[in-house]
Amino acid sequence: MKLIMSAFLLVGFMAIALISCSDSDSSGPSDTFTVPDLVFNANITGAETLDLNFTLKENVATEYAMNGSVSSAAKVFSMVAMKMPTDWQLSLVTDATKLETKTYKTNEGNAISSFMSPSGTGYVSSSGEVTVTKQVNHPGLLKDWYIDGTFTMIMYEAANPDNTITISGSFSGVFISEN
Repeated sequence: MKLIMSAFLLVGFMAIALISCSDSDSSGPSDTFTVPDLVFNANITGAETLDLNFTLKENVATEYAMNGSVSSAAKVFSMVAMKMPTDWQLSLVTDATKLETKTYKTNEGNAISSFMSPSGTGYVSSSGEVTVTKQVNHPGLLKDWYIDGTFTMIMYEAANPDNTITISGSFSGVFISEN
């Protein structure tokens, strides 16, 4: 009986050793979704000169935040990037009923983009575009996405339209909720 029990124990230990030595759990793709880092870069020239750059590890807001939404009912695709509490804020707004990998024009339909500078000066867009270059569906959430892309706009100061700025930049890993 001891011999049979010892044989079962030996086979059991060998099976555990073989399973723990398997490399399938370390080299294959993961079944879990990793929330991407959000990276935002913008360059502003003209009446004001600024570089706005931040990275949010796994999309967790710090003193900076950025996210967006698409509303089919309102026909609006919008993203907001900001330094909190109210240092600066950029609102990128386009006319859209669903999120697609394409170029969206600003200042069409219901879309007017805006920028509030750190000095408190308010600008509104006169022309521009937002291009979505990549969209990744958040697993389990049918209409939630992480997107990458670029943007460029010409904006004028609301109180003094002769003062203009050109703003261009890129974003990656921005969370977008579609409803």
